[in-house]
Amino acid sequence: MTAPTAMVVGAGIAGLTAAYRLAQRGFVVRVLEAAEAPGGRMTERRSGSIVFRTGARLIYPFPGELSSLIDELGLRARVRPAPHVSLRCADGREEFDLSLSVGPHLLLTGALPVAERLRMLRLLPSLAHARLRVDPDQLATAVQFDSRSMAAELSAHVGPEFCYRWVEPLFRGARNWNAEDVSPAFLFATSAHTLGAGPPLTFAGGIGELTSELAKRVRVECRTRVLSVIEKRTTCSVHVESHTGHRETLHSDYVVCATEGTQPATLIAAPPAAARSFFAGVRYNSLGAIHYSLRQDVVALLKVFTRRSGRLLGLFEQVPAASASSGRPGLYVQAGPESTEAIRADPERRIEPVLQNDLLALFPSLEDQVTERVEQWIEHMLPVPYPGYARTVREFEKFMRDSPQRVHYCGDYLGQALVTGACATGARVAQRLADQIARQRGSNTSPSSR
Repeated sequence: MTAPTAMVVGAGIAGLTAAYRLAQRGFVVRVLEAAEAPGGRMTERRSGSIVFRTGARLIYPFPGELSSLIDELGLRARVRPAPHVSLRCADGREEFDLSLSVGPHLLLTGALPVAERLRMLRLLPSLAHARLRVDPDQLATAVQFDSRSMAAELSAHVGPEFCYRWVEPLFRGARNWNAEDVSPAFLFATSAHTLGAGPPLTFAGGIGELTSELAKRVRVECRTRVLSVIEKRTTCSVHVESHTGHRETLHSDYVVCATEGTQPATLIAAPPAAARSFFAGVRYNSLGAIHYSLRQDVVALLKVFTRRSGRLLGLFEQVPAASASSGRPGLYVQAGPESTEAIRADPERRIEPVLQNDLLALFPSLEDQVTERVEQWIEHMLPVPYPGYARTVREFEKFMRDSPQRVHYCGDYLGQALVTGACATGARVAQRLADQIARQRGSNTSPSSR
């Protein structure tokens, strides 16, 4: 029996996982990647002496597909706890310590009113439910928490100060999300599973070690841009353009679209109505960041900001030489949600002019200390889990399970806005495709079909 063929469009963690799992199931797989190297938003790049991440900073230690891959690929000895840095929050008139997790320690913080600290106990039933019933890598399993915004949910159950002084600064700094723009589904799904899970993780050689190792196990063709995918009754036509400008049409039994969620709407020709409707509702936010290399060493510092701080920064981080990938001291800053819109309004997407006043206030010797700088603009950084989105994902996943297709999809927008979530969608789509073929073969060999 001829092995089925599959083309995977996109060599990020979701696409590479899908390709690896499909190859294990006997598929002949090709991965097509437009960039010069695989990895997507889970790798590092270098510009001069500056080494910077393309997106992901760390990995949550959730059990699941990504943890299994680490063991299968022999990378467990390369896993390291992410460097611990005390997190500070600036609220205009004062600064206080923050924690990345929700837990009993919050009852002791002086940063919140006593009444709100006591009302945090109201969250315990929701956290317990999420711990038992929600998969932290699948937003669609958290529909119970998806009916209204995180701002409305937390303000009603605990109070506005808990939302705007504690939770939102973390989301603004790490994800560039405002509390009224997202549902609490992400918060409950992840927070419930970080309790007792240990510190976030990375790899000894940087966040890109996993994607680099996966890319060695499958056939990846970089600098190959997919122009369109046409699904036919018995095959798929994939129109591509090489880095030299050469265009050709490739054919494959199946296609796995592992791009960011904004692309399938234009990449896939004549998709089913359910797919068109779903992708019309996928939203991503943008991220502007600056990486600096410094002359003199600095102390470790990580700071986020409330809206009341008056800062346009979302995150400010001083990186000592001992902690930097390049071995040189550095400074890393991210724009906040409000400044993101100002940067987008600039045709050249310049970031430093928008953040300059805040940078000089926090680091007055900036111009004397900087030896190199790299501005980084990511137009589509993270999927936005707005209220109602988890239900939309659940409905689309059901459609894909119940309606056999030749084009399948995976990516963070179908799982969770985390490395682990994106990885898990790659494994799920490989299993779904294998199950679909097994059902078709079983039907073809049944007595009624002979």
